[in-house]
Amino acid sequence: MRWAFRLHIKNFTRSIVEKEAVKGVEYSCEALYLDPGWDTNFGSFLWGEEWLGPRRTFIEEIRSRYGLKVSLHTPMPPWSTVEGWEMGPSCVSDWPAGSRRIAPPEILSDTIQMVGNLPRRTPEICMGSTQFLNEAEKRLLANCEDGVTFLMYDGTGWNGWCSDTTHGHPVPYLQEDHMRNCIELVRRIHEKYPDVIIELHDMLDGGSPRRMTPVYYKYGLPLSYDDNWGFELMWNPMKDIQEGRGLAMYYYNLACNIPIYLHIDLRKDNEHCVMLWWFASTARHLGIGGTNKDAEVVKAQKAAMKYYREFDRFFKRGDFYGITEEIHLHVLPGEKAFMVNIFNLSDNPRIITGRFDLKNAGLDKSLDYMASKPWAKVTGGILEVSLEMQPWSADVTDVKEK
Repeated sequence: MRWAFRLHIKNFTRSIVEKEAVKGVEYSCEALYLDPGWDTNFGSFLWGEEWLGPRRTFIEEIRSRYGLKVSLHTPMPPWSTVEGWEMGPSCVSDWPAGSRRIAPPEILSDTIQMVGNLPRRTPEICMGSTQFLNEAEKRLLANCEDGVTFLMYDGTGWNGWCSDTTHGHPVPYLQEDHMRNCIELVRRIHEKYPDVIIELHDMLDGGSPRRMTPVYYKYGLPLSYDDNWGFELMWNPMKDIQEGRGLAMYYYNLACNIPIYLHIDLRKDNEHCVMLWWFASTARHLGIGGTNKDAEVVKAQKAAMKYYREFDRFFKRGDFYGITEEIHLHVLPGEKAFMVNIFNLSDNPRIITGRFDLKNAGLDKSLDYMASKPWAKVTGGILEVSLEMQPWSADVTDVKEK
């Protein structure tokens, strides 16, 4: 669980970061995630010591004062070195001159290329060059050596050929070559820091809401990445739920147990914490940020987060079962307990009901189970839930052996 926040790069100061760390503690978070603004230039991976102080000292103080680990946003060249796409000063000059991308002659006259069916500007740095990979490895390892525990490989989508024969990649540099190098940069970090969690965006479409690369592709390789990205459902997560896009998270979990990382904006939630609980139920690695204007919503969110942390092992590592789109189970094999999330994903008050045979989740049907909320009951190994719910609301209960 990470406290995530975004600042204009000019406002990224030590004092503001520490104020956000205080909020992270209040919301029961485990780590402080730094979005664009922590490094010298956008995507340089070089620590902004001028405004944050020495890196190791900063990380140790965040841990000692607030009990939080430190996580970093690390956008890759297919995004960070495209003119006009930067979220801060350009990092192009921060990378070795030999890593510059050279387009094949037939497209040198055009700075726009078609990728899939979308026009994209081409990056100035080639992510597949050994010059970039070697320097990026050195910089990322330095961050990990000083205590960083999570890296987000953002902006990885392939968006350009490269014909430079000194880069060490095939010429031309094509999609599969790019994906191989994405994994290579993960592998190099995990080789020395296997416990650092690395989230890898879609290797073909980067930060797009859609997914072009199969969600399982290259995941199981030795020292490969840890998390997939949550379909860009971070900008307006409440609207995504209400308009149906958030259901992608539910169906992903039914089909795939590779963890998803997603950070969401708490300012968009309601008094029922439906947004918070939806993504807590469907994202095994959750980031939160933003302070709701309604004090009652803030109070409810903090209470929800405290409860979530008490049972987060079920949400992070448990098997996911869907009775319906609105009723989720989280089961940890070997534990005589499970969690149930229930939602009303509609504009009208409704009674949400469901029934589930516990043997289908590998649970011992002969045990007597007791839920912490009265709307869930287990009789003869059958879970039955029934709750009258307000529009766009959520509830959750833990169920364990009596």
